[in-house]
Formats: sequence, structure tokens, C-alpha cells
Amino acid sequence: QVQSSIQWLAGPRQEYSLIAGVMVLQELAIAAPAVFNVHVRSFIEVIWNPLRDSDPGIRKAAVSALRACLVLIEKRETRYRVQWYYRLFEETQRGLSRTTSVETVHGSLLVLGELLCHTGEFMLARYREACDTVLLFRGNQEKVIRRAVISLIPKLAAFAPERFVRSYLRQSTGHLLAVLACPSDQGAGFAALAEMISSLGNA
Repeated sequence: QVQSSIQWLAGPRQEYSLIAGVMVLQELAIAAPAVFNVHVRSFIEVIWNPLRDSDPGIRKAAVSALRACLVLIEKRETRYRVQWYYRLFEETQRGLSRTTSVETVHGSLLVLGELLCHTGEFMLARYREACDTVLLFRGNQEKVIRRAVISLIPKLAAFAPERFVRSYLRQSTGHLLAVLACPSDQGAGFAALAEMISSLGNA
């Protein structure tokens, strides 16, 4: 089933196949980790297709499948762990460092959030790059990208509170306060501000 689902993601775009593929892979990563673990490398290569799909629902389902995969990798001692993390980060930065589609930028931001939450200390050496990249998109005209940035700010704060306070608190707080003035983003802004404050704790 893992191989079949991976082939669905790698083949010509068919909405049903993409949705079914990511849902099956997510469940297998959770329920049959030993079976799924053999296919992690292939999964990481093909998950970008649904992560950058034109359908926001497919992108959301794909990031849930990726999260399940990263949780599995966290629990297993493997020499390939850092290699897989680096492959994901490299592709994320590629999607954010050039003129790309809205879908590519959004999918890359979603993956960045998962890397912050589920790769241990891997992102420490890449923290500054991640913060600078995320904040670069804070004024984007696309709502889905602005929302992704808003939701990422608390994750950046939680990952390295002291570094965040020293280098990014002022501009992040300023951005979230500005977001509160926009009715369409107000709810997300309040939630992110509260989460950021909670994440910083005693930093």
C-alpha cells in the first residue's frame, strides 16, 4: 500500500489520487511505522507534489502526512535522519528563495513549520535563515501566505525563545499588532499574539 500510494503522488495529477495517497500514507506512518519507514526517502521526494498542489485542501492533507512521517523519524534512530531533514529544508528554501507560485510558497512555509516542530535541534543552525525568510513574506498580497506567516511566528518564538527575543521580537510584535487592524486577519492575529507570548514564557 505504501508503494502504491507513493506512485499516486508521483503520477499525473488526479485530485482523487492525491487525496487518497496522502491520507493512506499518513495512516500508515502512524499505524504501521516499520512498513512505512522503508519508504521514507521516496515519500520525501514525492510529497512535494501535493504540498504544492493548486487545491488548499490537498496541501493541508499533505502537511498532515508529512507531520506523521517526521514524528516517525523522530522516534527512530537512523543514520539517514539528518539527511532527510536537510533534503526537506533545502527544498523548502528553494521554494521560498525565488519567484514561484503562490502554491509553492505556501507549501514551503507549511513544511518550514513542521521542521521547526518535529526535527529536534536540526533547525538551530538554520534558525536565522528561517526567521528572515518567514518575515520576508509578512507583507505578501496573498491571504493564504500572510496567514501562514502569522501562524509561523509563534513557532519561531517557541523554538528558540531567547534568540527570538533578541533579534525578532520587535518586528514580529509590530507585525502582529498591525494584523489586528485588518478585519480579515484579526482572529488569526490575536491567536498568534497570545501563542507567541505564551511561548516566550520567561525568556
